[in-house]
Amino acid sequence: MPPRLILAHRFVLAALVLLGVGAATAPCARASSATIGPGGNVLVDGAPFFPIGVYHVSWIGNRQGAKAVPDLHLAADAGFNLFHATIDARDDTEELLDAATSRGMYVIGEIPWPASGPDDFVDEWKGHPAIVGWLIADDFNAPYAGPAYNHPPAEVAARDAHLDAIDPDHLSYASGGSYPGFRITEFLGAMDVMGFQSYPIGAQNNPDDYALQENVDSFDWVRDQIGASGQTFVANPQAYRWGGSRYPTPREARNLLYGSLVRGAKGVIWYAMWEGASRHLPTTSPPLWADLKSTNVELRSLTPFLLHGVRSELATGDARVHAASWQLAGQVVVAVLSTERSASHAVALDLPAGASAPAHRLFPSRAESGMSVAAGQLAGTIGPEEVHVYLLDLAVAGNASPTAAFSVTPGRVAFAEPATLDAAASSDADGSVGAWEWDLGDGTLASGASVVHAWPAPGTYHVRLTVRDDDGATGTTFVPVTVRITSRCAPAPLAGCHAARSSFVLRDPGVAARRSLSFSWSRGATTRPELGDPTASTEYAVCVYDADGLALATGVRAGARWTDLGAAGFRFKDAAAQPGGLASARLKPGASASLFVKGKGAHLPAAAL
Repeated sequence: MPPRLILAHRFVLAALVLLGVGAATAPCARASSATIGPGGNVLVDGAPFFPIGVYHVSWIGNRQGAKAVPDLHLAADAGFNLFHATIDARDDTEELLDAATSRGMYVIGEIPWPASGPDDFVDEWKGHPAIVGWLIADDFNAPYAGPAYNHPPAEVAARDAHLDAIDPDHLSYASGGSYPGFRITEFLGAMDVMGFQSYPIGAQNNPDDYALQENVDSFDWVRDQIGASGQTFVANPQAYRWGGSRYPTPREARNLLYGSLVRGAKGVIWYAMWEGASRHLPTTSPPLWADLKSTNVELRSLTPFLLHGVRSELATGDARVHAASWQLAGQVVVAVLSTERSASHAVALDLPAGASAPAHRLFPSRAESGMSVAAGQLAGTIGPEEVHVYLLDLAVAGNASPTAAFSVTPGRVAFAEPATLDAAASSDADGSVGAWEWDLGDGTLASGASVVHAWPAPGTYHVRLTVRDDDGATGTTFVPVTVRITSRCAPAPLAGCHAARSSFVLRDPGVAARRSLSFSWSRGATTRPELGDPTASTEYAVCVYDADGLALATGVRAGARWTDLGAAGFRFKDAAAQPGGLASARLKPGASASLFVKGKGAHLPAAAL
């Protein structure tokens, strides 16, 4: 039955101590070198690395050095592992590089290149562990049509040689055009990593209906121009307003990205966080920035396949549908995209021998789906602008594939609190399970029969477990794990609460942004020690019950948004009301004690009224 208006005696506000939660993430091990390895992978300190980067473009205005640090943190929060920033000799550049190290990020430096060379800038910072490469030319193969290059091949090659002489431990990088006709072959080998720009949204090189197909055409051109040279390239997809027209939609941006991946890109560096003096991507296009964050989670899940898988481009029989597969260690990932703007297309793709049903949606939170395995093919319908990504296990002849299963404890999982995932329930009918590989749904990969993990935010995470048997066959399962705002709300109200006068109001007009909650408890009695210390360790949970049990659970973690008022108690304020929708609270101890809590907005959990 739906929750009814909750009377005061049905409402419980619980103060519980939470220990050992919220420790800062430790920075990853830092690199001493960056090179290109077998298969064209970037290697950082000898380990394969898939760049997931963003241009800062700090040459616009005075946003270099320490002033770029807030943007670097935004990029790290969004899941980027690489920051393309202006690097010069100013002292506070060290603050930017130190911030990158603290967040486990790397930096490609865009450096001035005076007639005397960039030696002073490179020598100043090449020893910093955040540095992995240097930009040696921008728009290296422009103009598209003209009598001469902005940076002739001999000039770019000379810069590469000069950089290698003064800093042999890091990469040279240059970005150029990819539209069919841009000259590429003359520059092969003139830099370690080529970046290729694809900015079709609003460029009007073709009618808008063709913009996504233009992106694939461009990376077809890149692939064909590079040929068998082994040149490593990354994509520079569009995340800005070309010509002042509009930003790509999230669907378009994802399509642009996967168009480069199916053609063999070994990384991505989006352009850009800043465009002009006033367009700051996280604030001027929040939907696009939020979707890039989701896409970064996808890329981290795909990284083993993109780095180590055997890529094959798949024939689709349709000029507007494109696909590729990556085969790795008994599994295959298939990515399919449509550049069509309005029509859906039927598609049937040949699969490797042994590919077995089901075709798992690799990213179940995405809406795109509808293909299945039949007669050795992945077949179904793809809609306009869609990107489908599937994972299939490969059977081993004469062997029964294993079955993956796992449990999660505790039963009520909350963000930033450790949970144990145990694969003991996995089995193999004709042998034994010997390996367990996890994708925990937030971009975290792990291995082992049991793992402990803390998810960073509330939400539903689709956890993937792949088990491998003693014959090398794999079995995969996906299980959605609901991660709550708080784990402190029991299935039934607590007993023994302090009696007092109270009121509770919950409103939901059907618009998430207009939800509101208020609770007051007054003329009671409690001591300050009973309130705990929410500035340091005490979590407050708001638990609402109806006749069927728990109807709404939210809360506030200990931390800086709490103010210690001494004998007067504590006050909480958070204008953003994240992550649980609570915006303010006031806790007053004493013989006439009171508690007041207010919540608002889309982060406040919904409850049917």
